[in-house]
Amino acid sequence: MQLRAQAPGLPAESGQQKPLLNFDAALQRETSSPSGAAARVRLFGMPTGFLRDPVGLDSDDPALPADPMAARANPDDDFSGILVSMGNYNPYFDMRRPEDPRGLGYYKVHSQMQVLDLGRTNVSLTLQALTPAGLESGGVANGPTIVSPSFACFQDLGYGAALQGYIGQDIMATSRWTDNLGTRVHYGVGVQCPVPGLCPQSDQGLFFFVQALGRYRYDTRTDGKTAVWEVIPGLHWRVNDNCWLSIGASKLSLLTWSWQF
Repeated sequence: MQLRAQAPGLPAESGQQKPLLNFDAALQRETSSPSGAAARVRLFGMPTGFLRDPVGLDSDDPALPADPMAARANPDDDFSGILVSMGNYNPYFDMRRPEDPRGLGYYKVHSQMQVLDLGRTNVSLTLQALTPAGLESGGVANGPTIVSPSFACFQDLGYGAALQGYIGQDIMATSRWTDNLGTRVHYGVGVQCPVPGLCPQSDQGLFFFVQALGRYRYDTRTDGKTAVWEVIPGLHWRVNDNCWLSIGASKLSLLTWSWQF
């Protein structure tokens, strides 16, 4: 689609008008993935705008290819933009919110749908569920069942930098559904950039990131606070998407490690 405009009193050159806005060319520039594209860095406690298996899930399913373009190599595949994984939940690999279970023995289901994929811009919808695994599976017998829908985005800013953000909600699934389902809204934003001289490739090396995680509660009868923010600076070292290490500075002394082969 093109919008054309001509300044008044000026003749058109060769019978053609110069386009004022060319959406086709803009979309082509956006969908292209130039060399030097930003690495898909996973930040603490945040779902990703691109398709990736979650941290802390012991799944028997094969991991998604490290190349994000390989996941959509077949455009005729009806499930190329959908990721579903399930397995035992390990709470010690990532940041936990106050409502999340603190120990082992839970089963986690992670589903993610790619809503928008323009190469440098990614938007996804994520739905996660945590439930007790049960004594017959070696888990806990009783505990909360938590359903967490969220909306996440990823934007490549160029020169290896990127911006990420999300907003989600925790819903306690109980036998008695009440009107008090919106008390656990959580959100976050983060920015990443490569450390000069320590990134031999665009998706390898050492990256610096800063993220801010927040929680909002409608019901303030417990602590009197409506919103709580936490800023976490850190470093992310990666070989590829299946081998990386993140260290964050916060009151929880965060440290995550992932190794797949």
